[in-house]
Amino acid sequence: MKKLRIGLIFFAILFCSSPIYAQEDERILQFESQISVNTDTSINIVENITFNPSSTIAKHGLEWTVPYVYSRSYFKRPTLLSINSVTHYPVSNPSLKTFNQYSRNDAKGWAILRIGDPNTYISEPYVYVIDYSLKYSSISFFDKHEEVFLNIIGPGWRFPIENATATLTVPKDIKEVVCFSGPDGSKE
Repeated sequence: MKKLRIGLIFFAILFCSSPIYAQEDERILQFESQISVNTDTSINIVENITFNPSSTIAKHGLEWTVPYVYSRSYFKRPTLLSINSVTHYPVSNPSLKTFNQYSRNDAKGWAILRIGDPNTYISEPYVYVIDYSLKYSSISFFDKHEEVFLNIIGPGWRFPIENATATLTVPKDIKEVVCFSGPDGSKE
């Protein structure tokens, strides 16, 4: 029986965000990721992100960035990134949900979503729920095991993340788990 090895990366966005970009109180309060690996090797991800906007720089919402070309050991693997749904609402009133109000721009292997109403500024914490799928992504097959190699948070954030959690569901038993954390590009 082949074993499944999981490699998950929590980059130093949690600990080493650059204050050059961050506005004093702008931050992600909570980053929750639910990841499901399917038998057809596609991956479904639902991210719940609670974002506290800057009190000094007006924002329309959240800019979310994710790669759709994955690089590993000098090998680039293009990925089909499909956005299934996007929801956002103020923490103070979850009944004010807005569905699929975003724009998407793809550039140099990155998908950039701008989520929010372009005619309204936010001044309080909001929750952003991004449901997306990856196909032809970060699953590798070896003689003795398969491997899921996925950057859970991603290097695209320009402000600190205070708390992050991830739950990974796979279609078979996991025999080994390997997790990495550190700055983007770290080999540690």
